[in-house]
Amino acid sequence: MERDKGGVGMTSVSIIIPCRNRAKNISKCIASILKQGYKDYEIIVCDYGGGDKTEEILKRFNDERIRYIHIAQYGRWNLSRARNIGIRESKGELILSLDADMLLGERVLEELWDYFKEHGKKFIYQIQRTNIKEDGTFESMPVNTFLGDFQATHRDNFFKVRGFDEKLDMYGYEDLDIVVRLGRIGVKQYWLPNLKLYHQWHLMSPGNETYINMIRSKLNRSHLANDENWGSSIPKGDDKRYLDRFLIWAVIKPIKAIKKGLRLLKSSHKPLNSQ
Repeated sequence: MERDKGGVGMTSVSIIIPCRNRAKNISKCIASILKQGYKDYEIIVCDYGGGDKTEEILKRFNDERIRYIHIAQYGRWNLSRARNIGIRESKGELILSLDADMLLGERVLEELWDYFKEHGKKFIYQIQRTNIKEDGTFESMPVNTFLGDFQATHRDNFFKVRGFDEKLDMYGYEDLDIVVRLGRIGVKQYWLPNLKLYHQWHLMSPGNETYINMIRSKLNRSHLANDENWGSSIPKGDDKRYLDRFLIWAVIKPIKAIKKGLRLLKSSHKPLNSQ
């Protein structure tokens, strides 16, 4: 039997922030939320196996709306499970999954809430991000990329599909997967216009698991993911994934290396000047 959906009604918006060793980014992320004009929210930071000063940094804000959950890591880093644990602990009608390296621009929560109250369960709301580069300059990203930065929808929608797919662990594709599965129950994707979301610069994950996760996602033709144990801090089964590791080292990394080499070769090739 599915576990209870939580105590809805105590707050309007639940902001779920999954992280692991993101102390350098989490402070600015939280500050950007607290600056919002809209104030009826809770923030749940789900620290999945982290060992840095994230908890200490959060305590400095001295804000009762911020909750910190430290989760012992079972197997590999699992972004989906970290998000799901926050969803199961949340109390808001609208649930926003927000990455720890994001900064909200002005009036994001106000506009999000207004759209949500008008349209209800119809949509999963997203904002296209702008990258803050290492040198401090800005880079606009094309629409429909980096979906997982900011994903918000009615809590019932998350529960109907059993959250993010925890089989899609590490980084990559779990964000597109939930958009596809929500679409199967009639929830459409909606990009909020004229709002800003900024990605703080940091060294990026290689994302080797994205290809494995893409295959897993496409093999699932249901709107459901996981079992009734989803969002548990003590998952069932074994997360060692030996076949995944073999495929990454034997297939995916060599293919990525070849593609990178071809790009470098193409960029270094200069056509001969005609005489």
